[in-house]
Amino acid sequence: MTFPAFTNAVPDNGYRWWYVDAVSDDSQHALTIIVFIGSVFSPYYAWARKRGRTPALQHCSINVALYGSPARWCMTERDERSVKTHVSSMKVGNSRISVTDKCMQININERAVPLPWKVKGQVRIPLLAHDLPAQPLDLPNKENARHFWQPIAPHTRINVEMESPALQWQGNAYVDSNHGDIPLESSFKSWTWSRSHEANGDTSIHYKVLTRDGQTSCQNRKYTSDGQIIELDNSSETVLSPTRYFRIKRTANIEQNHRIEALQTLEDAPFYARSRYIEIDQGEIDQGEIHKGETDKGEINLGEIDKRQLDKGETNSVKRKQEKNNAPDGMNPARSRTTVHESLDLDRFDSAWVRCLLPFRMPRITRPVLLT
Repeated sequence: MTFPAFTNAVPDNGYRWWYVDAVSDDSQHALTIIVFIGSVFSPYYAWARKRGRTPALQHCSINVALYGSPARWCMTERDERSVKTHVSSMKVGNSRISVTDKCMQININERAVPLPWKVKGQVRIPLLAHDLPAQPLDLPNKENARHFWQPIAPHTRINVEMESPALQWQGNAYVDSNHGDIPLESSFKSWTWSRSHEANGDTSIHYKVLTRDGQTSCQNRKYTSDGQIIELDNSSETVLSPTRYFRIKRTANIEQNHRIEALQTLEDAPFYARSRYIEIDQGEIDQGEIHKGETDKGEINLGEIDKRQLDKGETNSVKRKQEKNNAPDGMNPARSRTTVHESLDLDRFDSAWVRCLLPFRMPRITRPVLLT
């Protein structure tokens, strides 16, 4: 496969990121890792752009979020003196990502916030042989688009070996990359994204963006395990509950005859929400048995979550179960799939009060790190 090179030019005020998410086989842990050149959610980058064109390399970071117990979150921003790029590798501060034809490896060496615990370890992700094309996000016409998204490994495996906190697990993973030549908030008011892993190795991906001029663009595709791309036309939008603290609105695209269980909030930020849920074929469910609930804590036990069943945006009766093997008890894993979901409110991100909060979660260190 052709991996987007770390030396690809990123224009002033632009961005490129590489994204990984994963869920452990026992459903007890999850993670996301995002490597940024031109950190799109950085308040420092946003403030600098207001003063004029700003080199993206002045605002780089690696965001690591470990969900489960123990949980950790870090996103320290560095300038170009602490960044080193090669075609197949990149170092930001003391952390490094490298890619071969067959594997992505990320060596993590960061400090968490708000408590400065060490976050150190390694993840390895096999890459697929398929070359999947980049897709425009803001316009159907590639020639005039300003923002692009490219799936790299829609459904792969991950091996996580953390030294601090002490943690080892394996699971299913997803990898993609985004890039653009102007800030996200210049083009979009909001977006919703989700990916769903199926037992047969296929992945369904839904992208919905609302542009600044009021247009809505939706992309619904299935990426099969053998590299085919299938347009999905049988999905419908379901309204999920807003997040508990910052009330971020959430909607989800689900395919016909599927329903959602086990809605769980992983991130509840002022402008952003990351969630996880299970999609289940309704033929696998007793229609009278619907579960409700939500776990929304800083340190989440992914194996002990309330089940939320949503039907046409409404919640119903309550029943607690334990999730095993990425599917609720009694459900056939072959008829269910694990979904990771994101909601992004760029009007919120562009507000002064949100940008004043972000430095507490995203420190910036300009002291150079010795790069070797």
